[in-house]
Amino acid sequence: MGVASVQLVVGGVASAPKTINVEARPAAQAGVAWRFRTEANYISHRAAVGADGTVYVNDSSGFLYALTTDGALKWVYDASADGGGSQARP
Repeated sequence: MGVASVQLVVGGVASAPKTINVEARPAAQAGVAWRFRTEANYISHRAAVGADGTVYVNDSSGFLYALTTDGALKWVYDASADGGGSQARP
């Protein structure tokens, strides 16, 4: 519902700020509580749900996402860069 600026910090090194457009989520449809879009081509596995309700899903590009119970992004981990040595991005 507007424009926001985001910046990634990995290993103490900050990226250049990037402007993103934040859109309102569409209303839930017939059993769909929320949707989450990734930049990958596909997601080949079902999501897993942690004891606290956190939803975990990985995409075809090697990113692991942690989502809140209402579908908001908690963090994303890039495991594709070097086989798992990357760091979580808040």
